[in-house]
Amino acid sequence: MKKVLLSVLAVLVLICGGLMLPGCTPNDKSIDKALADVVNEINAVCPITVDSETRLDNCVALPGKNIRYNYTLVNFANGDLSESQITQIKDELRPSIINQIKSASDMQKFRDYEVTIKYVYKSNDSFELFSITVAPKDYK
Repeated sequence: MKKVLLSVLAVLVLICGGLMLPGCTPNDKSIDKALADVVNEINAVCPITVDSETRLDNCVALPGKNIRYNYTLVNFANGDLSESQITQIKDELRPSIINQIKSASDMQKFRDYEVTIKYVYKSNDSFELFSITVAPKDYK
């Protein structure tokens, strides 16, 4: 489970470099388009094997300043993890993800533009295990 936590942090670092949202100003109405452009850049290199446990499959820009990262836990099929294990992973990841969003300089534009970020984790047979949504109120 620690590997999953480290995997998420590693992927955030890899991806953050592309998240600078060039050309936007705080009053710019094209933040959603800028997010779509960033997503296209990231998806061009997906899927990304993060480590032996985790793969970033793709990400999606959604209306209203939302972005979703779709991960697969490649060594786990639906039912391999107990509900308590899933809860433990989620509980360990959430504060680390929020801290990364709060502290990474590459995430500054996300903070400035109050982007909501959702992380979805699926089993290797495409069953959604859990998701973590980080809203602006969580990282402000």
